[in-house]
Amino acid sequence: MTIKFELWSYPQGPNPFKILNFLEELGFAYRGDYIIHNLDFSQHPLKGVKGEFFERVNPNGRVPALVDHMNDHFIIWESGAILQYLARRYAPDQYLGKNLNEQMTTVQWVDFQISGQGPFQGQVVYFKHFWKNATGEDAPPSVIRRYENECYRVFAVLEKQLIRQKEKGNNFIVHDRYTIADISFHGWLRSIAKAELSFKDYPHVADWVNRMEKRPSTQRAAISLVAE
Repeated sequence: MTIKFELWSYPQGPNPFKILNFLEELGFAYRGDYIIHNLDFSQHPLKGVKGEFFERVNPNGRVPALVDHMNDHFIIWESGAILQYLARRYAPDQYLGKNLNEQMTTVQWVDFQISGQGPFQGQVVYFKHFWKNATGEDAPPSVIRRYENECYRVFAVLEKQLIRQKEKGNNFIVHDRYTIADISFHGWLRSIAKAELSFKDYPHVADWVNRMEKRPSTQRAAISLVAE
């Protein structure tokens, strides 16, 4: 058996799940084509994201990171960069775009998720569930509201986009097909329960998330994450 990819991950991490999902979508199989190295947030030299070994893989000490052994053992980190790399190398027309305009449309939505959605949802989770353990103090309600409001602002943007797409007969965030824009948003929106957020006012977003969850690649990725 020849392993094609190695993925450094964290089991509950939305960003690593994006990469698992895309590897499965591309037809690569867990433990057949790729393996997962799950890390923790410690400085353990071998098992921690801030450990000596992993910082040679990713100097920023964050997951995910990927090694492509089919491309001279190329190492790439940051979820958006990994998604674009895999799409460009293995199936650009399908998952990125058939021409420059389509590609840049896809990339702008990926960038929007990475910069404008994921960080705010992550802050909601942090202040609700980790702040008190870290500081011994209750999280300021105004801070939580600020990040929650930004999450809902992004949900509203996505809701309008999905309505526009539906009017064109399309079921995805951009174009007429599943792309890395869907994969990028889905990685975080599938886990809003952790942030105690709701899609109550965003029915098209809720429907889209449910459809993404039913994709075979998503289900295989979820199984591989639990198995590891």
